[in-house]
Amino acid sequence: MSSVYIADIYPGEEKAIDEPVASLLSQLQDLFDGSPLWLILQSDILDKDANNLDWLSDDLFDQFLNKSSQISSKNPALLLIDSPGGYSRVAYRISRLFNRRAGFIAIIPRYAKSASTLLSLGSEYIYMGKDAELGPLDAQLPDVDREGIISALDEVHALEQLNNNALSICIDTLNQLLEATRKKTEFVLPHALEYSANFVRPLLENVDAVHYTQMARVLRVAEDYAIRLLILGQKHSFDNARAIARFLVQRYAEHEFAIDYREADGLNLKVKMASPKLSEIFTELIPYLNGGINLVGQFTKKEEPQNNNKISNTKKAKKTAKTPKKPSKTVRSKT
Repeated sequence: MSSVYIADIYPGEEKAIDEPVASLLSQLQDLFDGSPLWLILQSDILDKDANNLDWLSDDLFDQFLNKSSQISSKNPALLLIDSPGGYSRVAYRISRLFNRRAGFIAIIPRYAKSASTLLSLGSEYIYMGKDAELGPLDAQLPDVDREGIISALDEVHALEQLNNNALSICIDTLNQLLEATRKKTEFVLPHALEYSANFVRPLLENVDAVHYTQMARVLRVAEDYAIRLLILGQKHSFDNARAIARFLVQRYAEHEFAIDYREADGLNLKVKMASPKLSEIFTELIPYLNGGINLVGQFTKKEEPQNNNKISNTKKAKKTAKTPKKPSKTVRSKT
């Protein structure tokens, strides 16, 4: 008999993790005194065998729920995250699975973007590598008409920008009329208002009020989830949690914005820089993550015969081309 390590959700108990990766994960676990280690390592390279377990999908949550009895109720779990994201509700529900037991510590060697950032907010604190990234929580949604992905934040901000433009036009017009006519404000204000309204009316007539409301609600969902996780996991006050959540949802210029350790610390997230030893492990692990690796579930030692077939999806070779396989793995709420 020989000892091997597995990720018990994917690829499952029948395939061992390649020894170099297993060794690094074992070393990481030892740094935290052998605390239970759970993996959400999800490559953005096509894995036809992953069956929706290579992103934060409903199927992934179901698998974690099936394993929930294994989550420790005594000691915080370690949750090693490398994921481009998925559904916001899945991130919230997985985070709460751990919160309801003994909680968890998030460990991010490379990135946890979008919904996986949301997932990490439920941790007691977040260990980040020196080059690790979190991401904004602005929701991204598939748009059938445009045959692509749209930003809910862009949709909402577009109407807000129209409103700001209308106010600016009104004020500028009012000042010009006051200077040109020397009449009192109450006489020229109606003309300024009419001019401003006529200017923006053609644009506002094309706004779908129902669609705008839907987009605003999607953003609110991500914000509400973030507030709750920040309070439950990182023990922020409501006011601090709301301020952090709103910033993550609304204040970044693009969805791919890289939130590094310094930025995250400036947001008052409870983050810790990886220790020198942990950084060494990250340095050796990252090439495997870049090469394409999908490991999900509890990191567990297993005894089995010497002729075990080891998993071969952990490559240190150069990346293959990305292949689109599903809507963008971002913070989304399908309701």
